[in-house]
Amino acid sequence: MALLPLAFGAWRMQRADDTRLFWMALAATAVALLFDRGATTEAATAQAARHAAFVLAAATLAAVGAASVLGATATPGIWAVALAFGCCFAARVLLHARSRPAGTQPP
Repeated sequence: MALLPLAFGAWRMQRADDTRLFWMALAATAVALLFDRGATTEAATAQAARHAAFVLAAATLAAVGAASVLGATATPGIWAVALAFGCCFAARVLLHARSRPAGTQPP
């Protein structure tokens, strides 16, 4: 799930010779991984939901920032793509938390 934005960015780069989407995906991935270091290990808790919301916001803002730096001007489109990327990372956090039994620690 978390690699979907990078795959879409790479596909767009090959098909349309446009690197902005790839750089947006890379920025969102870097920020999501940075903030995912403290992921919760308890399944289906409010803590996991808060962590996912934080990763969603951080990854979305990172993608919007990257698009702005690269000169993208279609504001609604930028936010829509950035939010989709952020949702991928938030879903990854929730799925990861749900896949671990309560009380286990990550490696």
